[in-house]
Amino acid sequence: MVRILQFGRAMCLAALAIGLASVTVQNANGSWNSTQTWIAQGASGTGSVIQIDRTSIGSAPGILGGGTGGEFRVRANDLGTPTISGAPVTQFYTFCVEVGEFFTINESLRVNSIGNKSLNTNINLNAVTSGLYREFLRVKGTTNNFFNPSGTNFLYSTNDDAIKLQKAIWYFQGNQENLSGTEAVLAASNKFIAAGIYFRDVLNGGSTTALVNTTLYGGVQILNLFTSSNGVAQDMLVYNGSSAGIPAVPEPATFALFTFGLLGYCGISRRRLKTA
Repeated sequence: MVRILQFGRAMCLAALAIGLASVTVQNANGSWNSTQTWIAQGASGTGSVIQIDRTSIGSAPGILGGGTGGEFRVRANDLGTPTISGAPVTQFYTFCVEVGEFFTINESLRVNSIGNKSLNTNINLNAVTSGLYREFLRVKGTTNNFFNPSGTNFLYSTNDDAIKLQKAIWYFQGNQENLSGTEAVLAASNKFIAAGIYFRDVLNGGSTTALVNTTLYGGVQILNLFTSSNGVAQDMLVYNGSSAGIPAVPEPATFALFTFGLLGYCGISRRRLKTA
């Protein structure tokens, strides 16, 4: 009896370890796919000061060379020197959230707040936006596809991709001033709008507010940026590792129940071993 209980305990601990390992996010692309917790907010004027440019890093695909919107690189202040404590040498890529807000390349911008919505338009971060941005971080510089839907190529590798992904982010954030046509028409011409629809309807259960899988797609928030004179600048996406950016559904519920069930079983097995 003791051997059976010991075996059961070992199995449940092994299953628990496998379960925890299964939700680990793989970081294949270096620091731009890492959490950016070095950025600090400061409504009182003490937030991190950053600059934004379009300079490519390493062997990653080139950044959007012209036009409106991302892809952009966020750097610590002083033109790439990481003078902020904890800032990585290689900083991160991002996209604009608002159509009607602007900034100047290499302008010093203060992080006024980091939150769940655009400060001035009061638009919440969309779950699809979070999914698209996390997939961008995952596939940039690789040959992976967005969400790997069967038969569809969402590979991110060109400046045209950057333009389309920026427009897709604007679309799902409700900033549709530069887009026209039905969703089907937009999806036919923009693979990232199509990818977002796939994420929403297939991977996220039709929801645009709650994330089904916070481990893979959560942790995205919005940087609300101000100029040095406290004027409103652009809002940008950031991955800081916190799931607070989206009203989230625990991921996945069945896995959580299974995990707690295993823990309960392990506890019961341990008590039985003591009494035996």
